[in-house]
Amino acid sequence: MAAAETRLVRRLARELQLMQDDPPYGVGAWLVREGALREWEGVLDGPEETPYAGGAFKVAITVPDGYPLTPPVVRFVTPVYHPNIDSAGRICLDTLKMPPKGAWLPSLNIPTLLTMIRQLLAQPNPDDGLMVDITAQYTDSRPAFDAAARAHTLKHALPDPAPAPTLPAATSGSLLTRLFAKAKSTFHSPPAGDVGSDDEPASLTSASPPLAASALASASVPVLESDSLAVLPSAPPLAGRSKARESKFSGLDEADQVADEFLRTTCWSGIPPSARPLCWRMLLGVAPLKASRRAGVLARKHAEYAAMASGMASEADELASKYERGLLNQIHIDVLRMAPFMPLLVAPQVQAALQRLLFLWSLRHPGSGYVQGINDLALPFFIVFLRGALLPEAFDALGAWLPTRVEAGDFTAAAALADLPPVLAAQGEPALDATDAQGEASEHDTLMFAVAAASPEAQAFAALLPDDASLLSAEADTYWCLTALLDSIHDNYIQNQPGIQRMLKQLELLVGLMAPDLASLLAEYSIEYIQFAFRWMNCLLMRELSAHLVARLFDTYLAEGAFAKFHVFVCAALLVSFKADLMALATLLREQPGADPDGAHHDVFQALLSFLQDLPTAKWTEENVEVLLAEAYVARELYLEVLDRDVR
Repeated sequence: MAAAETRLVRRLARELQLMQDDPPYGVGAWLVREGALREWEGVLDGPEETPYAGGAFKVAITVPDGYPLTPPVVRFVTPVYHPNIDSAGRICLDTLKMPPKGAWLPSLNIPTLLTMIRQLLAQPNPDDGLMVDITAQYTDSRPAFDAAARAHTLKHALPDPAPAPTLPAATSGSLLTRLFAKAKSTFHSPPAGDVGSDDEPASLTSASPPLAASALASASVPVLESDSLAVLPSAPPLAGRSKARESKFSGLDEADQVADEFLRTTCWSGIPPSARPLCWRMLLGVAPLKASRRAGVLARKHAEYAAMASGMASEADELASKYERGLLNQIHIDVLRMAPFMPLLVAPQVQAALQRLLFLWSLRHPGSGYVQGINDLALPFFIVFLRGALLPEAFDALGAWLPTRVEAGDFTAAAALADLPPVLAAQGEPALDATDAQGEASEHDTLMFAVAAASPEAQAFAALLPDDASLLSAEADTYWCLTALLDSIHDNYIQNQPGIQRMLKQLELLVGLMAPDLASLLAEYSIEYIQFAFRWMNCLLMRELSAHLVARLFDTYLAEGAFAKFHVFVCAALLVSFKADLMALATLLREQPGADPDGAHHDVFQALLSFLQDLPTAKWTEENVEVLLAEAYVARELYLEVLDRDVR
């Protein structure tokens, strides 16, 4: 081996050893393959408090013959939305160039160079931009740039998520039930204002290990003792996601005073499940921002709700109004129909709690009264507050957020449901007579409920439910938060629902601006927005997204405050995200050989409408919702003035 080559090998071996022994924060690098000393692969953690946070950005590093007298060639493999990084991954950084135009020095090394590139992610240089449009956006509209960069990061740079917890086999269901029944004796009702989690919060000053560094630390890397290339490490696996988001909320419940602007800014990007109960209460004004007042205010609200519920229970036998009986029966049926899709809702105590709070809300808001869809809006609040009163790990592992699969064939194994859950009466007492009701639960609804009630998940949740006091606290918190939410969108639920009509007009205008070809397609086939998007406005996408994703959506909505208009932008972004699918579907049906033009037109109409009424979001993750929110934010920056001018 020539002397120069030997020196290069030793130099690179030392740098690789340095990367192993003392990796810079947020940076990792290794050989692409054993023996290929000049081909490296690196990964940079997205810097905290930037649009790139939580991302893992891969880079390719090629070491030239003249190294270290000449700089290595570094380019991003992961797409990056950045003023100084082009679409091919090339980086505009003085340190990567030779003097006199550049600033490369032979004393620099690969770990230091990667640290400088990571710093460029955090602090772009608009005076030396590679991407003209992105540079202009960064300079002129920073919020729009941040949102676009965040969406790009979520789409391209997130590490593979950890596998979701799975339910045990049915044969172990009884064991789980016994286990949680035994653990139930240790459950306690959290004090008023508690964030509702048994998790130990991380310190505000603690820093979570970076993705790349923790990955290197966990890899088995031999010590270099010779010039042999066979002992050099290959790529270690990526570690899990950064916990920067969780650290922002640590100690929030103990802070003497929480600034409203800080709370809303922090919560907009998502709230950890453990902090969600407290944050939602504060965002909606149910709990005060000052800690010393919080326990007393919540206690008074809980007592006020308990008094309302007790008063209605004592008057139940005197309810003679046909309107009230019809109202109660409709709520009863709607809550019953929700149960098959979530095992938690099968429990009689839960059915009664939801029906009770919806009925009380309706009686106290006669201007709107109960409207189908309001039951959906109560669900995220109830689940979040109930989770806080239970053992969160057990609650999540059993799949409270996930729908229970109920197949039609299972009906043959289900016995008819003999007694429906009580509504206002105490558990175990007969439900109110509904002879004056306007409708009844169908046989299909009853059988679906019976099948769900027989599932192992539902039985395990029955054992997991808290004591009556904790359940009533969750019910009361749900009532007050639902009241605050509905107050902000009151026009959606009064006669003729003018709020929803206005939102549908805004949606149609937005789609025309964001995706004119999609708007033309819908118009060509006479598809009215009310045919598919009315439910989006009425239920705030509760029917389109699974419950845990709706909770993430609500984090941003509640942080927005008056969120109705932003919801329209979210719906527009949702519709536009499926533009390619809709266009392809229409093309496929139009081009079928031998198709009758009139028949093809009808087929396309039916296919498009069916697609829009049942969007393929079943496998969506939180990352999909993050992208959706980021795209909605960008759309608002671009089109809000037009929307305000053209839709009154």
